[in-house]
Amino acid sequence: MVANLDFAWKGPCVEILNYFTERTPGSFVEERATSVVWRFWTGPPDSTSPIDDDATTTTNELCSPTV
Repeated sequence: MVANLDFAWKGPCVEILNYFTERTPGSFVEERATSVVWRFWTGPPDSTSPIDDDATTTTNELCSPTV
């Protein structure tokens, strides 16, 4: 069933999350079969707040399917 899904969104999302990973100490991207996860809890608590909001907004805007 996974073989029938379109994963064209994964490449751009990984690129965006790698951009934020480079700017967030202790963060990393975890790529799974059907999802991509940005882990940022290992960094200093004060270092992620503005970045995680920006990452969420950017990823949602650029990787959401257009209707």
